[in-house]
Amino acid sequence: MHASSLKPVVLAPLEERWVGVEFLTTADVAYACAHWGAGVGIGFGQVPVVWHWVATEHETQISLAKPVTLMAPSASDCSG
Repeated sequence: MHASSLKPVVLAPLEERWVGVEFLTTADVAYACAHWGAGVGIGFGQVPVVWHWVATEHETQISLAKPVTLMAPSASDCSG
């Protein structure tokens, strides 16, 4: 898996571009148990996108095909 910081993309008029979104989390259960609340999660159904046109900034929300939920380990995962 590869991740990078967000980088600006410049599109010419009528040009299109696919945008991928990666959600990364740790595979280290001990770290997750020590730093996150057991059994909590966060969900994303949309991703904000900002663009500039001439001198004006615009923002919209792009809906994900499937909502994503990232869950912390459960209390039983952290008990042993």
